[in-house]
Formats: sequence, structure tokens, C-alpha cells
Amino acid sequence: MTLSLPTVDFHGPFLAKAGTLDFELPSFAQRGGIYLWTVEFEGGYLTNYVGETIRPFPDRFLDHKKWYQSGKDVCDPDLMAKGENWLLDKPTIEQTIKFFACYRLFLAPMDSSKEQLLRIENAIIRRLLIIGGKCKDFLGNKRTKPLEIVGEKMLIKCESVIHGLGAHLLV
Repeated sequence: MTLSLPTVDFHGPFLAKAGTLDFELPSFAQRGGIYLWTVEFEGGYLTNYVGETIRPFPDRFLDHKKWYQSGKDVCDPDLMAKGENWLLDKPTIEQTIKFFACYRLFLAPMDSSKEQLLRIENAIIRRLLIIGGKCKDFLGNKRTKPLEIVGEKMLIKCESVIHGLGAHLLV
């Protein structure tokens, strides 16, 4: 008998539409799940933000768009491409759009409870922090929520290399 493990299946990368703070997303994005904001780096992708949502991805990304439009957490786009996340003081909309153009978005649509999505998000953040180096330093959301690890093993699938992600998670 073969056991089938739950899978976090990332699709992407998806890029911002030219000159905007919006992404071109496939139809499956109308679901929720886990998402990664990454940049291209050394033959793969380096994660800057790990997120979860039970809402459709585009609805959640509107929150991110408003956040960035307000000038919060906008990094120097020239340094982002080098795997460094230095915040800009009072960025212009042009800088914000250029910053957004650096991002490569990965989506893992999942029909899971909010609690399960939080566990997966936490497990990915923990993994990147433990790996250390650029994976830890580049990550923007380093705080995990205080959830007990229940020990469920999940597979991670992705056609692209996402530095530090690995092939499985313990959630």
C-alpha cells in the first residue's frame, strides 16, 4: 500500500503587469492557499514574503497593493535584484512600480482550513530561518505565530528552484 502525503504544489512564477502593482494570475487563483513573494536569484528564487489566505488570492493581494501604495516596506528595486532588501524612505510611485516588477509570485492553491494554512506558512518561515544565510536575511516576515507543531509531513512541489524550500515540511 502506498501512502499519499498532502502536497503543497507551487505554481509560478507570475509577474506583475508592466507598469502596475497588479499580477497576471491564472483562473485557479480564485482560490486561497499559500503564496510566496520571491525574486530571481542565483539560478532560482529567493523568498521575501510567505503568506496564506483563505480568500481568493487576488482579494488578498489587494491588501498588499494598498500597503505598498502607502509607501510601506518598499525596498530598493536595484538591490532587490541582488538579493538585498533595503527599505526606501518615502518611495515614489515609480520606485514602487519598479520594486513590484522585481517580484516573482508563486501560488499553491489549497482547500484547507485557516489553521492548516497558518501551520504551513509557519513551517515555511521556520524552514527559511533555519536554513539561514540569504534565505533568512532576505525574508521580510520572520515572525511565526505560536502554533504547536503537530508533526504532519507534507510534500512540496514546484517546477522552479526556490532557495531553502526543500521537498517536504513538518507542520
